[in-house]
Amino acid sequence: MNFLALAQRLHRESLRSGAGPVAISGSTKEVLRLFDWINDAWYDLQVEARDWKWMRRECDAALVIGQHAYTAASLGLTGLRKWMPPSRTRTARVYPTASASNVTEMVYWPDYDEFIRRQIDVPASNGAPQMWTISPTEEILIAPAPDAAYKLKAAYTSTPYRMVIETDAPDMPEDFHLLLVWRALMELASTDAASEVYVRAKANHDAIRSALILDQGPRWAMRGRVIA
Repeated sequence: MNFLALAQRLHRESLRSGAGPVAISGSTKEVLRLFDWINDAWYDLQVEARDWKWMRRECDAALVIGQHAYTAASLGLTGLRKWMPPSRTRTARVYPTASASNVTEMVYWPDYDEFIRRQIDVPASNGAPQMWTISPTEEILIAPAPDAAYKLKAAYTSTPYRMVIETDAPDMPEDFHLLLVWRALMELASTDAASEVYVRAKANHDAIRSALILDQGPRWAMRGRVIA
C-alpha cells in the first residue's frame, strides 16, 4: 500500500463522512491530518529500539591504505543510522580487493576507548585488518590499518524516513502495512474521543504487531567474537 492508499483506508476506518483523500497537494487541513497520522505512525515504528529486519543493510566498500577510521560518507554510504554490533553469526569482514573469495572475519572490541588506546594511539604496522570497533559518532574503526587494497563488509541499519508523495510506500513487508492504519487510528480516535473506534483499532494493531515482531523483530544481541 502506498501513502495515499494508507490515508484513504484510515479515512474509511475512522468512519468520517465525505470523500476520502485523493492527493496531498490542495487538500484541506482535515485531510492532511490523515497523511500526518500515517506518517507519524510509520516514523515512530522505525525509530523504536528494535533491530527490524527490513532496515538492515550490508556495506561492501573499499578501505584506504593506512587509514583506521571511516565515516559512512567515506565508505560511500547514505542513510546509515547505526552500525550493527556483532552477533553469534555475524561480524565485520574484510577481503583483498583482488580476491573477493578470501573473506576474513575481524574480531570486535566492545570497548571503544581501549581500542583507541591500544590500537590507534600506539598503532601497529599496516597489515591485514584484524579488529574493529564502533565510535560514539558511528565511525567504524579497524586495526591494523590496511597495507593493501581491501574491502569491508559490515552490517548496518538504515535511517528512518517519512513518506512525501502519494506513491511513496513503507519499505517494510506489505503484509504488515495495515499496522500503520491501526496505529494512526488509535491516535485519531483519541483526538476524536471515539472510544469504540479506539478499542477496535488497538485490537487490530496488537494482533498485527505481534505478527510483525515474530517475522521482522530483533535478533537479540549476543556476544560475538570479543577480546577479553
